[in-house]
Amino acid sequence: FFLGSKSHQRYRRRISSSRIEETFLMTTKTVFSSVVIPVVLVVATVGIVFSRRQIQRNKESVRKRSTSTSTQTTTQKNVRVSSEIPKESIRIILQRFRKASLLVDGKVEYVGGGIEDLVESTMPSDTSCGLLVYISFAKSATKEKALQAAKTVLNLPLLTQGAWGDGSDTKSFLAMTSHCKPQFLLVPQANLISKVKSQGKSIQYHGQIGKEMGMTLYNYFLDCIRALVLEHHFGAQKKPLPEWTKQYLSSKQSTLDIRTPPHEMFQDNSLYSAWDEYGIPLKTTNGDDLTKSAIKKMKKKYETQKKWYEKYLNSPPNMIETDKKDWSLLDPSFCTVLAGTFGARQALSISSDMGPFCHVVSL
Repeated sequence: FFLGSKSHQRYRRRISSSRIEETFLMTTKTVFSSVVIPVVLVVATVGIVFSRRQIQRNKESVRKRSTSTSTQTTTQKNVRVSSEIPKESIRIILQRFRKASLLVDGKVEYVGGGIEDLVESTMPSDTSCGLLVYISFAKSATKEKALQAAKTVLNLPLLTQGAWGDGSDTKSFLAMTSHCKPQFLLVPQANLISKVKSQGKSIQYHGQIGKEMGMTLYNYFLDCIRALVLEHHFGAQKKPLPEWTKQYLSSKQSTLDIRTPPHEMFQDNSLYSAWDEYGIPLKTTNGDDLTKSAIKKMKKKYETQKKWYEKYLNSPPNMIETDKKDWSLLDPSFCTVLAGTFGARQALSISSDMGPFCHVVSL
């Protein structure tokens, strides 16, 4: 009776439903543990890997942008600095001529002939030739550069006794001394170191060297020219050179003048603004501190100059006298070297029937 009753049917339904629920739960747990959890773990792992890669990409992107910005800033600084200070230390303009005159210390000096020859409308094409040199120094110019410039100017093949286009070969100033008596005319032109601004409306001269240092380098360049010409002349005659000329012929000695006190070696206001008690620079003109390596090199030069200067002071008087410059040894019949006065008016007249053949040289 009970098995056929409704109560029994309800009981069976209850039992079957609970079994279904248990089966569903067991199935769900099995599926969750064997499928869902591994999938979630895989997805999480992939997400972590991709997130790390994205973070790394972002860091690289930020680093590249910062590097690009710093490079651009450095480039702008370099452009700004290079616009204020020319890259070259010395700028030279060379031109050949036949006759010329130059105002030197208030007196007109003639090379290649007198005033009558200069104003003649027709002049012989093979009697004389000369080299006109305009020179200017930047703040970075040194005695080594001045000696290099002197050697360059005297060895460039620019001179000719004939006219342009007649097939005559060009020769250097030193080589021309074997064919005629060449003329060397030096004119200081500080304005060659300049920069045009505002589309030609203004000119700046910030890169020029200071007046005192410029005069020192100009006179040193002139002495190097004379010493090199004297060396060539004495070499042709097989005569020994005087000892005092060697300081103008060797680049190793060009920065050291034994007469200069060591504490005055670096007294250049155009390059430095502060010095120690020994005269060694500590700061640049911009107020920046010099590096330890730069100061160390200057101290080494200071000690070397100190030894030379003490040796010079302890030399016998007759040795000191013979060490003085004597440019009268340069024979006027070999060549002529004429130089304008630094800082004075350069009244110049030239005649160049063979063609000027101008060249610009930057060192």
